[in-house]
Amino acid sequence: MIKHLLISIIALVLLASCSEKTVTPSSISSFPQFKAPPNAFMEAIIKGKLKVINGCIRVDDGKGSDYLLIWHPRFSLNENQIIDENGKVAASIGDFVEVSGGEGYTPLNSQLVEPLPQNCSSPYWFVGESVRKIDKP
Repeated sequence: MIKHLLISIIALVLLASCSEKTVTPSSISSFPQFKAPPNAFMEAIIKGKLKVINGCIRVDDGKGSDYLLIWHPRFSLNENQIIDENGKVAASIGDFVEVSGGEGYTPLNSQLVEPLPQNCSSPYWFVGESVRKIDKP
């Protein structure tokens, strides 16, 4: 009986250690953002889960790729929430999202509000006009 109880406790501890970590505002170290809005927008769509990896906000497409988001100036970060230009929450870390825009080249640091940290690597997704929460894709 004690052996079964001990095995159950160990299993619960192992399961708890495998769950995703809670994102705290301090775990997000970078919010790469263009200084100026582009003259035109790419119109592709990526769907996936917003995650923080190495302090960088990425979209995990569920197919083996995760893209570092380079944000349009209309968006901002408030703790773990993405805020649109109207002050409304567009999405939060952990949400499944649909993000317009397109895959891009390595942006020049002169194009960005702050230089890209080395831990925020490619591939890059240039955020377009919309970010919205969706049901799991």
